[in-house]
Amino acid sequence: RLQRERARLRKLERWRKAGYESASLPAPNETPSAVDETPSTFDETPSVADETPRAVDEARAGQGLSGGDGGDGSAENSRPLRTHRLRFAVGDAMAANAGSAVSDSTKRIVLCFTDASGSWPDRGFFRAVSAKTSKPQEVYESAGENSDLALGDAHLVDCSADVANLWVCLLVVLRRAKPTKANKQAGSGPVLDEQSFGASLRKVAHFATSQRSSIHSPRLAAAAGGGSWYAVERLMKKYLKHTPTFVYYYKRPTAS
Repeated sequence: RLQRERARLRKLERWRKAGYESASLPAPNETPSAVDETPSTFDETPSVADETPRAVDEARAGQGLSGGDGGDGSAENSRPLRTHRLRFAVGDAMAANAGSAVSDSTKRIVLCFTDASGSWPDRGFFRAVSAKTSKPQEVYESAGENSDLALGDAHLVDCSADVANLWVCLLVVLRRAKPTKANKQAGSGPVLDEQSFGASLRKVAHFATSQRSSIHSPRLAAAAGGGSWYAVERLMKKYLKHTPTFVYYYKRPTAS
């Protein structure tokens, strides 16, 4: 334990000299309640009404996301936290606000799934993020240069200077298996680390609840490290149940 503490202090001193400040969220003290293991009962089929992403289950009148419950779990908040179920929408998580379900004044936290390499890709959802703001890439690459990327981290980036009320949270949850003689293709693609995913969701959920924010996530495809979508959904339902959360299916534009 003493050696770990000394290593931590040396790391902090290196960061101080480099002028680096970590964006990694701390782990909350409280433990979330047990997850409901029953299969999903909602319709996962998104509706496509127009080019504007629409939430499948839009919030009803009187259930706006920008006011109400508090949700920081503090002693002065005597009312219980509201439970939210996952909602699905069609569109780009970086551009959307889930239609009328999210107020323009509500802080939006967009999840971005990364590995610990510190190398920012130029395709997929990373390209969509970079099209809106360069700050997540800058924070991610700086974290890599300062050895501040580890599985289970959640680096929160304030992008409100570029896009009003927007935060991007970099979840370090993808790992790449090293190639072996038996499996030379093992290192060809990322794999979602479920334990790290749960740890990072717990961190961002705590922050989002305290800030009365909504969370927006692209649907992680199996080819992009998503593995079993049920496992991903189960963890999101467990840790984000007190935060309005929207999962987006990206609709690729059709050739004219």
